Amino acid sequence: MKVLIVTDGANITTGYGNIAYSFAKYLLRIGGFEVVFGSLQQYGGPVYVKVDSEYVPMYSVQGGQHAYFERTLIETRPNLVIHIRDPIALVNRLFPGAYRFKPLAEQYGAKVIHWVPLMGELPSDVLSALTEDSDFILTPTKWAYDLMLYGGVPSNRMAVLRWGADPEVFNENDSIDKGEARQLLGLQAQSYVVTTIGVHDRHHKAFPVLMKALAILLKTYDDIEFYLHSSYGAFDILHYAESLGLKGRIVMPRVYIKDWGWDVNTYRKIFAATDVYVTASMAEGFNIPPVEAAFCGVPVVASDHPVHREVLANVAIFTRTVNWVPDSQYFNYLTDPMDIVAAVIKVRNGWRPSSEVLSMYRERMSWKAIVDDFVSILKEHQEVIKL
Repeated sequence: MKVLIVTDGANITTGYGNIAYSFAKYLLRIGGFEVVFGSLQQYGGPVYVKVDSEYVPMYSVQGGQHAYFERTLIETRPNLVIHIRDPIALVNRLFPGAYRFKPLAEQYGAKVIHWVPLMGELPSDVLSALTEDSDFILTPTKWAYDLMLYGGVPSNRMAVLRWGADPEVFNENDSIDKGEARQLLGLQAQSYVVTTIGVHDRHHKAFPVLMKALAILLKTYDDIEFYLHSSYGAFDILHYAESLGLKGRIVMPRVYIKDWGWDVNTYRKIFAATDVYVTASMAEGFNIPPVEAAFCGVPVVASDHPVHREVLANVAIFTRTVNWVPDSQYFNYLTDPMDIVAAVIKVRNGWRPSSEVLSMYRERMSWKAIVDDFVSILKEHQEVIKL
């Protein structure tokens, strides 16, 4: 079976690109599948992405425009198109340049699966567009599945298939020197490093809330450094740093934007340099970096959001939230900075999930297990998907 995986770009080591690459890697390993990538971020091509020892072509489907998508269908002839992205991209009211896949895919004999995260209840027109453009829907959380079910998506047209981390990359690798990793990132060797990762223009990442907590922590612990793997965008980080007394305590990479990432071996060193990973996000569709942190043995503190509860289960400390912060379509979960402070102190005092808990978590959230479940879903729902 030939699968066309469409998302931001499998050459990007974070976000949707990370998902596409890791999924393809383990799909190819089980045999019986051929993979082609489609990039929503690229013009021209194809270019080639090395997956294990194989060079996988990546075609432009820029913005889902019909000419690019049709060329890809003609040249690759996939049996199945899997689109990994937020479903608002299907509705022009919410996403200028919105696109659909199913009309053209049907012409060339391909089925369409949308693999979509949800951060909250979707408007009815988005759910309608998603249902109309799909032969089947995958979503990475049961919480999102329930929201779509309550919104009217038939249960036999969708299934839960989580995202995860690659244990060949993210693990407790003793050969990665913590001091060297900190030097690479510009961190002090003796600091207590708090890390978070997120795209720069997403206000739901709530970086200032975490910064507020760190300012409080600094009153007791003067060794705190904050590694913020992001850039200026939704928040004026410099202004917040000055007003909170964090100037000189925040380290950021030169730039971090949606269509660019570090190579995976460099990115992995972020976790080697980290003492505790903290996310104060008000909303998430999944949130992969804290999963990667847990795979690397880094303690995780996360805001108490339904997605975090499901994705991080019993490998994190959850901080108290209130679900009343309005977004454009739903209410977000704002966490308490003082609860972050208490959680970080708990980690400093030795809290860790047990080795048995971590082992079971890594097994379940590994991409190999996810691909095995994908194959099972295809078999279970063959009458609906009709490949």
